[in-house]
Amino acid sequence: MSLLFVAVTSGLSAGDLIPLTFPAGSRVVAMNEGLYGGAVGNDPAFFYNSGGPGKFEGFSPGLRMSILGMSSQMAAGQSLTGTPMVWNMATGVYTELSNIGGFATDVNESGVVVGSVNTPEGAPSAFVYQGGVFTPLGTFGALAATAVSINNQNQIAINLTKSGGVRSGVVYDMATGTLTRVIGLGGNTLLNGISDEGKLSGKTGGVVAIGKPNDMGQYQMVALSLMIPPGIDIVDIQATSAGGALLVSDASGQEYRLAAGVYSQDFPGNNVPDAGASAYLLGAVLPFVVYFGRKERKFQCG
Repeated sequence: MSLLFVAVTSGLSAGDLIPLTFPAGSRVVAMNEGLYGGAVGNDPAFFYNSGGPGKFEGFSPGLRMSILGMSSQMAAGQSLTGTPMVWNMATGVYTELSNIGGFATDVNESGVVVGSVNTPEGAPSAFVYQGGVFTPLGTFGALAATAVSINNQNQIAINLTKSGGVRSGVVYDMATGTLTRVIGLGGNTLLNGISDEGKLSGKTGGVVAIGKPNDMGQYQMVALSLMIPPGIDIVDIQATSAGGALLVSDASGQEYRLAAGVYSQDFPGNNVPDAGASAYLLGAVLPFVVYFGRKERKFQCG
C-alpha cells in the first residue's frame, strides 16, 4: 500500500531546538521535562537542564539499576540481576516488580509501570504493574510484545514482532481495553514514546517519525524532517516527555531538546482505511492477573 504525503511548512524555528550538553561517553535514554536519565560509562546517571543549554549536573554511582524511563518521582529500568525494577527518588525505595527476567521501560505520575518480561519461550511479553499488582498483557497475538512507554492517561505504546521479523507499533488503552494500530511509512515501525496527548515518536520505514490519530481513528506516523527547520538532520529520537517535548540527536551526535510544539503542526493526512480492523476490544481476552514474587528493597542512596 503506497501512501501519498504533501509538503508541510513548519512553524518551528531554530530556537525550538535547544542544544544539550552531556559528558563524553554518556547515554541518555529517558526524559521528564527538564530531567534526563541514562548512564555515564557503567554508572546510571541523571542530567538536569538548568535554563538555557542543558548541562550535566551530576550522577548516581550507587544506583542499583539501569534507567530506561522516568516520571518526576520514579525511575524505571532493570535491576543488576536483570529483572524489572523501579526506584522512588523521594524515598529511596527500590521495588523489584517480578522475579522473571526483563525490564521496566517507563512509569507515569500515578506510578503505573510498563515493560516486558521473558516468556518461557524466551520472547518478550508486555506487562503493567499498578498498585503492587503485576499484570501480564501477553503478546497480543504476535510473536513478541515490548511495552515501551506510558503516558498519564494510561495509554501504552507497544512494539510487536510478527512472523518474518516484521515490527509494528500499537497503542493499548488501559481504560477501554482497546488496541489501536499505528500506520507507518512502510517497512518496520518501532515506537519509543507517547505523550499525554497521545502523540507518538519513533522510527518507521527507516526514518525518524512522529504520529498522532488520523480521521480513521488510527495512529498515523509522519517523517519528523517535515516538522523541523531545514538544515538540521535529525537521525534519532531518544525519549519523549509527558508534555510532548522530544530528546533528539543529529547525524553528528549532537543532542537537542525539541519543543513540544512540533506536534501542533499540521501533519500530512492519510484517511484511507488500512487493511484489517484498526482497533480490537481486548478486555474479554486479557489474561488473569498474575503476581510474581514482588520484592521490595530499601537501600541507602549516595
